[in-house]
Amino acid sequence: MQSTGSWRVLLDLDVCRESSEPPSPPRRREPARLLLGVIITKVVDGRNRGASIDAELGETILVRLDETPTSGYRWALDHLDKEVLAAEASEFELPANAAIGAAGQRTFTFKAIGHGIGHIALALRRRWEDPGPAVDQFEISVRVGERQ
Repeated sequence: MQSTGSWRVLLDLDVCRESSEPPSPPRRREPARLLLGVIITKVVDGRNRGASIDAELGETILVRLDETPTSGYRWALDHLDKEVLAAEASEFELPANAAIGAAGQRTFTFKAIGHGIGHIALALRRRWEDPGPAVDQFEISVRVGERQ
């Protein structure tokens, strides 16, 4: 069988098992951890707006926000403390069986690369409009420390 795509997997030690089948999507949207130090991921969404979270050096932080790109409004990075955090990716995903023009989720991927407190600020705006106030904003603070 030839693979035509790539897999992104968030591992939760409680549901890992050997299988020849491709990995299934996570059953829940919680931080997933593999305690062997291989993959550690925190997942935050709109409910975490304004929050402060703790992360470990090397940890991945996923920020998932609702977006309807056909409206012209898209989430974009507004501010990032680059000494502490690195932006790695931004992807948009529609739900299964979504109609044309439906809302989906934008997922931003960040990596904790330095010690300290880093801020992530995202803004929902139309790219072609003047950079005035955004129609929505999302901000979190990430305190990065050593792995324990």
